[in-house]
Amino acid sequence: MADKKARQSPGQQRKGRGKWQRLPLSELTEPVIPYSDWSVIPEAEQAKVLRDLEVLCYSTCPHIARMHRYDTSKGHEASPTRRSVVAIDCEKVLVGRGQSEVVQVCAVDVLSGEILVDKGVVPTKPVTDWCTPWSGMTPGRLENMKRKGKTVNGWTEARAEVFKFVDDDTILVGHALQNDVRALEMRHIKVLDTATVTKHAVTKEMVGSGCKRTWKLKTLCHDFLGINIQQSRNGHNCVEDTLATREVLLWCVRNPDKLKKWATDQSAAIKTVPSSRSSAQEAEDDIPSASVEDWL
Repeated sequence: MADKKARQSPGQQRKGRGKWQRLPLSELTEPVIPYSDWSVIPEAEQAKVLRDLEVLCYSTCPHIARMHRYDTSKGHEASPTRRSVVAIDCEKVLVGRGQSEVVQVCAVDVLSGEILVDKGVVPTKPVTDWCTPWSGMTPGRLENMKRKGKTVNGWTEARAEVFKFVDDDTILVGHALQNDVRALEMRHIKVLDTATVTKHAVTKEMVGSGCKRTWKLKTLCHDFLGINIQQSRNGHNCVEDTLATREVLLWCVRNPDKLKKWATDQSAAIKTVPSSRSSAQEAEDDIPSASVEDWL
């Protein structure tokens, strides 16, 4: 029995504790996701969680101003399937020098955990690099999704899939969200970016200076949830990354004291690292706006 428990993942060991149960991930998702249990918020608690997310949203929204040049979700016809909080993730491939296009889009209802969108996207231009270690996509996998009727054509149809569930009142959630809205050529005002939320938490603990770095989704999942994502040799899994982003955000909202302690520890660590090494660490963990690291 002891050996069996030792082999369990941290997420499995926590399964069933407290009021927060776990949501099994669809077995139809490819490639197979190693960590398959995610939080379910009881319906009676969803209104409170939504209020907490709205408060957090209004405190972190100013950074969205840099997205002003993209199309907006405001003005499209409201959908009866519209959700209050939606997490998204886009995987991208290269279609030329310095050019990329979305090749997969996923969307998850943050309150219910329902997978709303999981579509492969056929690029509008010839692919020059599939970036499989990051995108998780190959020509064969995209063709397989196409045979199953799980693809759309180009970023405009991908965005239309998201707009089935998102309007201008929806809180849009992501990790390094600017990269996802750029891929879909959209602009959105009400946002929660887990990279920004955690960076702001550390900044609050740094007297006299701001935090110049962000933390990868993989790092936050390890630090907050005790789980390891992005372990597949086949590249990242878009659904896994979307659900992981949701889980990190919910953890931040549910555990403000733990978030503050984590931020305090990170602030102290940054201050004790020599400046040259600190810069290198920031370069490794930060999420620049135009590199492969955007997709991590």
